[in-house]
Amino acid sequence: ATTEIYTLSLHDALPISIYQLTLAISKRSNFSRAKRELANAYLICEEYDKARTICEDNYNEDRRNPYFIQPYFETEIHQKKDERNIVLLERLLKEMKSVGTEQAEQMFDCMKVEYEAYVENNYEKARMSLECALKKDKSKIYLKLRMFDIAFYFSKSEDIKKSIMVLKNDIDEDSYFYLARIAREIKYYGFNKNSIKVKELCALLDKLKGIDSYKS
Repeated sequence: ATTEIYTLSLHDALPISIYQLTLAISKRSNFSRAKRELANAYLICEEYDKARTICEDNYNEDRRNPYFIQPYFETEIHQKKDERNIVLLERLLKEMKSVGTEQAEQMFDCMKVEYEAYVENNYEKARMSLECALKKDKSKIYLKLRMFDIAFYFSKSEDIKKSIMVLKNDIDEDSYFYLARIAREIKYYGFNKNSIKVKELCALLDKLKGIDSYKS
């Protein structure tokens, strides 16, 4: 069972969830909910290669499910941009758009921002799309994470600083997204050549991802 995960802070929940979900899947290979949650845990850790096969398997089981489309897109947007990859990303965008629900539309907005940034290589277009999406729903943490990601990708120093301040303000240490925030703080302080802070945060990140300690 994995329900107890959701009563814990991320310090404990993420390592437990990865270990328990992996264990659950090893005993029941078609456990789709566990596979989806494991993929999401890997995505929060930015371990896209580990999530990729799981996300692809989930997607192939139900190509109309927005909760399968979006994670698969997320793994593929971080792969090498060749013809196969771009064709797949465009197909996933179309499939998400065709779902037609409010939640799917919000997911589509986030995917569109990433496509404009990483495939079209157009920062201003991606930033404007992101601002429009945030006007629809200012509470979406995923969009605020993408705000930092695309600013960092294009080395926009002022926007990097603004976006990391937003993440620090909106994501506390008990949030499911705390690890995602710390990973981005490491990038921020690395960008600003603060090696002491980077070392400190890398140690914290390793602690948060301490999966092995839960195997005994």
